[in-house]
Order: sequence, then C-alpha cells, then structure tokens
Amino acid sequence: MFAAAGHGLAAAHAAGLTHRDFKPDNVMIRLDGRVVVLDFGLARGHAGPRESSTHSEPDLGRAGPEFAHTLTDAGSMPGSLLGTPHYMAPEQFRGELATASSDQFGFCVALWEAIYAERPFQASNLMELALVVSEGRLTEPARNDVPTWLRRVLERGLAGGPNQRWPTMLALLAALRADPTRRRRTRLAGVTVGVLAIVGVVGALVGHERQQSEAITACEREGQVILADWNPDVEATLAAAFKSSGLGFADSAWQHTQPRMADYASEWSAIRTQVCREARVDHTRGESAHAEIAECLAERQANFKTLAEAWREASYATITNAPTAAARLQPLSTCVDGSWAATRMAPPEVAREQVAGLRGRLERSAALQWIGAYPEAQRELELVEAEADELAWLPLSAEVQLRLSGVQSALGDYSLAEISGRRALHDGLASGYDFLVLTAAVQLTICAWQQAKAEPALLWDELAAGMITRLELESTVHAADRLNALGQTRLLQGQYAQALDLFRSGLAIYQTQLGPDHPHVATLLDSIGSVLDKLGDRQAALAHHQAALIISRASLGDDHPQVATSLNNIGSVQSNLEQYADGLVSYRQANAILVAAFGPEHPSIGTTLINAGTAELHLGRHEQAMATLQRGLGLIEKTLGPDHPNFALTLNNIGSVLADVGRSSEASEYYQRSVTALDHKLGPDHPDLAAPLNNLGSTQLRAAQPAAALTSYQRALVIRERTFGPENPALAYSLTGVGRAQLELGRIAEARVALERALVLRERAGITGELLSLTQFALARTRWAIGDHEAARTLAIAARDGYRAMAKPEQPELDEVETWLVEH
Repeated sequence: MFAAAGHGLAAAHAAGLTHRDFKPDNVMIRLDGRVVVLDFGLARGHAGPRESSTHSEPDLGRAGPEFAHTLTDAGSMPGSLLGTPHYMAPEQFRGELATASSDQFGFCVALWEAIYAERPFQASNLMELALVVSEGRLTEPARNDVPTWLRRVLERGLAGGPNQRWPTMLALLAALRADPTRRRRTRLAGVTVGVLAIVGVVGALVGHERQQSEAITACEREGQVILADWNPDVEATLAAAFKSSGLGFADSAWQHTQPRMADYASEWSAIRTQVCREARVDHTRGESAHAEIAECLAERQANFKTLAEAWREASYATITNAPTAAARLQPLSTCVDGSWAATRMAPPEVAREQVAGLRGRLERSAALQWIGAYPEAQRELELVEAEADELAWLPLSAEVQLRLSGVQSALGDYSLAEISGRRALHDGLASGYDFLVLTAAVQLTICAWQQAKAEPALLWDELAAGMITRLELESTVHAADRLNALGQTRLLQGQYAQALDLFRSGLAIYQTQLGPDHPHVATLLDSIGSVLDKLGDRQAALAHHQAALIISRASLGDDHPQVATSLNNIGSVQSNLEQYADGLVSYRQANAILVAAFGPEHPSIGTTLINAGTAELHLGRHEQAMATLQRGLGLIEKTLGPDHPNFALTLNNIGSVLADVGRSSEASEYYQRSVTALDHKLGPDHPDLAAPLNNLGSTQLRAAQPAAALTSYQRALVIRERTFGPENPALAYSLTGVGRAQLELGRIAEARVALERALVLRERAGITGELLSLTQFALARTRWAIGDHEAARTLAIAARDGYRAMAKPEQPELDEVETWLVEH
C-alpha cells in the first residue's frame, strides 16, 4: 500500500508538484483497492532539490503537548511552517522551501511508523521535536525483528540533508523492492533465480579504510556512467531539437518527457552505486549476483541511450511518441528483485559476451520501435538476426524472431508478424525457454485478432494462459498483457461482458505494477469505457474516458494523440446521451490534435470525421453532415481500405443523413451496403450489424415492404438480445420496428407483444422525445385495432405531445399522429 502511495507522490513530483504534508491521514484506500494520495492543499510547484531559503525563523512555541493537528499557512513564502510536525523534514522546520526530498522524508516517517508501530522521532512538544528531527536523533524502536536492509533504506530517507536522501521517490521505491534476502521460486528451465547467498564476514576490516574508500569511489564512478547519456548539455540539446521541429505540441511533449528521463537516470545511478557497494564494500551481495544486475542495468541503459540519441533528430513521429517511449522504459527494480533474470536463459559461457552484445542491440531496436521508428527498428533486427543465425543458439534466435514479430505487427504486416511469432514459439519450445513461449503466445494472440481471426486468437490465448499459471505470473504485467490481448479478441467477437471483465482485471494489475498514472492505465480505462458505452452504461463509460483523459494529459501532454483518443471516446458517449453539441466539440478537439500530430490523412482522423458528421446529422445540419461524412468515408477507404469495418459503419451513417432528408431509396442502398460489408468482415451475428439492419428495416417499411422490414428488424433484435440480454433499452429500437412491421402485415397480437415490451424498456430507462413517441403511436394503432379505443387515444396524445416538445420545423411523424387523432 505504501509503494502505491509512493508512486502517487512520484507522479506529483514528475508533474512539478511537492505535496508538503504527506502523512497517513492523507492516504486513502478506495473500495476497489486503489490507493490514492489526497489533500494537495499545501502542494506547490517545486524548484530543484537544492533550492532553499533561510529568510526567517518560524515561531515554534505556539503548540502545546498535543500537536497532532496540522499547522498550516495559506501562503507559500519561506519562513512559513507548513505541514504536520510529526512528518516534517528538517528543512521545513527551518522554514525553508519544501522539495520532493521533503515529501520523501515524510513518506519514510510514515512507513517507519507503520513498520515499527512508533514514530522515528519522539518528543513532548514542538520545540523538542524540531530539535531531534534537525539533529537526526532517531528513537531506537522496541521492535527488533525488522530486517536490517529495510531499516537502512528508511534511515537514508530520513537523513537530515536533502542531498543525503534517495535521489528521487522512484529510487527509494526501487530500494524498498530490492530485498536482498528474498528468494524467488521459478520453474524456468536452465535458470536459477533469486537465491542470494549471505556472505559471512571473516576477519576485521580494521586497517582497510583506504581499500574501502577506493571501493566506494569506484562504485560511485559506476553509478555515474549514465551521466554520459543524460546531463544538462544533453537536456539542452534535446530541448532545442524539440523546439526546432516547429510542431505545436513539441514543448508539451518535452515537458512530459524530460522529468521521466531525469528520474530514470537518477534511479539507475542510485541502484548501480548501491548494488556495487553491497558487493564490493558491504559484502552483503555475491559477485555473481552483482554481475547479473549489472548486465540488466546495461540493457536498460541501452534503451535509455537509444531514446536520447534518436530525439536529437526530432521529427513529428519521434516527438509524438516521446512521452510514451519514456514511460515504457522497463522498471529498474526488476534488475534487482530477480525477475529480470527469470525472463531469459543464460547463454553458454563461451558465448556470453557475444549474446550480451546482441541482446543490447535488441534493446536498441525496442527503443526505436517505441519512438515510432519502425523501419529503422526492423533493419536493426534483421542485422541482429543474421548474426544470431551464425551463433546458432536457439534462445537468442527466439528472442530475435519475437521482436521482429512485434515490429512487423506495428507496420501492419500481420501475416508476416504471425510467421515470425510462430518461429519464435518453435525455437522457444525447442530450447525450453518457457518465458519466451509465453510472450510469443501473447504476440500470436494479438496477430490473430488484428487479422480478425478470433478462433486462432483464442487457441493462442489458451497456451498463454497455461504458461502464466506454470510460471506463477498471475499478478504481473505479463498477465495483464495477456488479459488485454484476450479482451480485444472478445471485443472483436462482440462479447462485451467478457471483454469488460478481462480489461478490468488487466487494469488492476497495471495500476499496481506500473502505478495509477501510467499511459497503459489510460489505454485500458478507454477500452473499458468503450465497452461500457456499447453495453448502454453511458455515465460509467463517460467517467472512465474522463479518467483516461486526465492521466493522458498529465503523463503525455495536452497535444498527444492518446489525448485525442480519449476526447473522441468522450464525444461518442456524449452523442449517445443525445448531447450532440458537446459531442461535436469533443470530436473537433480530437481532430485538431490528430491533424497537428499526423497531418490530414491519418486513419484516426477518418474516425473523428465520421463521428463529427453523425453529431451534425442529429443537430439537423444535413449538408454539413453529408460533407463531413463523405470526407471521412474517403479517408478511411484510402487508408484502411473498403473492407474495414469503419468503412461499413460510415456507409450506415451516410444512409442516415439521406433518410433524414427524405431520400429513402438512396438511404436503403447505403444501409444494404453497410450490412453486406459488416456481414462479410465480422460475421452474421456481430453487434455492429444491429444498427444498419434496423435502419434498413425502417427504409423498407417506408417503401411499403413490411415483410422485408420484419426480417431486418428481427435479425437486429436477435443480435441485440444475444449481446445485451432481454432487459437492455437498446432492444426497444428493434422491438418497435418488429411491432410496426407486424402491424402492417396484420399480425396485431404479435405486434402488441413487441410494442408493449418496447414501451416498458423505454419508459424504465427514462427515454423521451422522438424514440418514445414512435413506440407510443405504433402501440396506439395496435390498441385501436383490437378495440381498445380509449387506451389508443391516450397513447396517441402522448406521442403527439412528445413530438411537439421537440420543436423541429419539419416533422412528418407529428403530422401523421395529428391526422390519425382527427380521424379517430
């Protein structure tokens, strides 16, 4: 729980905020188990950790013996005493400006208190507390079963000087995860993981101060290696490169990239130095374990260095993907906790150096892929592939093929990606490389659903699920990746409830493992929101999309394409709530971001144009809607092809424009084309078919073809019942159509059953206006036909009043109802 809270603080620090009052009272656990840091009332943007002021001394004599309350001041001037005294850092008592390091101090006080059941600094009044904190006089706790390594981590966080503490919250969290005594079990063939021998210290160290000092200096040099890749000069060069690109969102992208990179470099340096000291100075870590961690850190550095180098020639692709790429840098904690070693097979000793070099180049290719440089990543992988083939060590060949599959998939060559994925799987199975078998199975699941092949995707997922269980990875990011891939497959099948459960399970893991504000979390929140929207839970869908928008803006910047995704999704929900003007605003905001990022001909822009055109249709702007939809249709046909489901859905929307202006025969042609295309691409039972089928039925009914209309409506009804169940208000669309068609065919009893069911669903859902009036008038005609004239007139009057309330200038439906009332 504290680790989750620490990630919250780290996110605030990355956003330039210092909490200044971290304490247990300001951390809450939600009903869904998510940990949240609250009460940023004292938070201010922080300067660097070395900036402080000593303009004046605070008055420390105002509080009595009971001082658990918060002493606060609305201002943020140096000299103000801000925060809760028990959790305040020495610099806060001195009236200096609080920094991220001050938050780290408060975090360690709270964690010490939780572990030892007493606070680290104890005093009877505020003056005494300020003194013992400033002098660093820790109270020896009564509890003595806390591991020494853990106490050392906390003591460093409680150091008197900010520069003596951990360089960042992330470095502190990494140290808390790096339990040197933890033994991890794994069934990975050929790999022994996580067994750290406790090396007994023989003899005294007296007289070896000089050797120890030299060892400490050498470890500090090891920790500073990354300074060659990230230093003030590099930062200045990259900032200038971003700015010179001329892209409107470049400054925002840099502001959301630089803190992540700086924190990563700082954490890397801290871990590299600490692990070296444990092996060479304290002798609490074996040399083989030290070498293993060093190899992992070298791979992580290769990723890091590639990103920094690639950004020197800033393009719209690299800048667009910069914040996401920085966020995708692999957690450094996995180098220390044994999980990195568990994901790979150790090479033969004679090939160790060569394999390490090639694996470093694999990491370089991954970084190129993150920034969107897919052709460059593919070229690098093809070079590595040739050298790996000469080496003829199957585990490495499997790793290369898996990376190739990922790049080919990103480039849209899904069939070739599947071939590479199968090769990776084969080599992984042949060499007993269980972890790679797992990741290859997940990748093959993705390749299958990208090609709209649901059944093969499900088969690959069965293999992935089995490997997750075998390797005991149920609560890891690898399990979340598998759940996400399976969720997308279920979504492809139109199995929304199953997709929702899978996305939610994956989200919980991402939040725990990556932190609540990681871009992956935003992606899954958007996926969940989209499913909820399809299931008709609009408010919940809107809440998820808004949460995704907040995370994307905070972690990636206001102008990032992922922000556009969330805005587009918000617009869809707003439109489904009949808030068409608000939806149109959201669509246009999303479109502007995408055009700025990708130019005017990206496939995603086609989607926002379609949505915007649909909103314009509902607002009665028919000419504008037709123009927007035609632009979107042309763009989707050009970029995705005429077989893509989005092309078929656009045909349906254009048909709606034509129907709304009275061009029913043309509308019917568009609806039929939409049904045929979706039937062919997604199968005859997919939920996306329901809307164009229902629309087709309406045009057939207007064309005096009630039998054909009934067939269309009934098919839509079956699809919706299978998808949503019998009580969802979406069924009322098809039920009303079925009832109206049966009424025209003289099947009065059947019409009445369908229409009464539709009316109950719409009234229960609070649906009013045109939709409710349509059902009421059809049922009124049915009631009249069976002789229930009074009920018929009552329903018709209600329908008339509903149409009148809409105040549309041209309403043939209203004319029809009023004429009927005159006649009856």
